[in-house]
Amino acid sequence: MLFRGFYEIVVAEIANPPVKFVDLMRIINTRHEGVGEIKVYAIKYPAPNRQAHYKLVGVDRTSAYSDEFDIAEIRYCDELDENPIDKRFTLTKELMHVFDTDDEKVNTRGKFVN
Repeated sequence: MLFRGFYEIVVAEIANPPVKFVDLMRIINTRHEGVGEIKVYAIKYPAPNRQAHYKLVGVDRTSAYSDEFDIAEIRYCDELDENPIDKRFTLTKELMHVFDTDDEKVNTRGKFVN
């Protein structure tokens, strides 16, 4: 699914703002080819930084008869729990990485440094 298709589904299924992060996750989990599970974790940083990070962590499948799908993780600084608006913005920004093309993915040290 391209982002445009995702946008159209969100508009059709969610009548009024604000759009909840859990609704975006649900749509991606059920309709975005290849991404079948998104896990979200709060992390306690020694020095709180209000950041979040997206990472593909592997593949899985629900049964021997189903296709493999990617498992994605979003880890965020638990300090974001204190501000729900910032948390929703930050997690949604990370969630949008499911639409990155292979060239856009920062999945190596070299891409991260550049």
